[in-house]
Amino acid sequence: MSENPLAFIGKDDWALGFKALGFKVYQPQDLEEFNNYLEEIVKAGTALCLIEEELYRRYKKELEVYRGLTFPVFLAFSREGIGKILEENLARVRKKAIGV
Repeated sequence: MSENPLAFIGKDDWALGFKALGFKVYQPQDLEEFNNYLEEIVKAGTALCLIEEELYRRYKKELEVYRGLTFPVFLAFSREGIGKILEENLARVRKKAIGV
């Protein structure tokens, strides 16, 4: 298991708060950096990675590569509360975990 099982991918204004909560924080500037961070997160054995919803939408295709893995679980994080993407992902994770 990872030394730091929690990760956050997002912008500066949220980074400090997540870092204070014990998350490893990543702030990609472009697609290449985003992909490099995804590889690092997977190799580190991270359990949960929250991704700011805007980035999740922008790089959804890149995230699909990791969909079949048990870990990490990638969840979209919305500034406005639970967004549609997060609801869909939670339903998928729940189904994967308990078969319902």
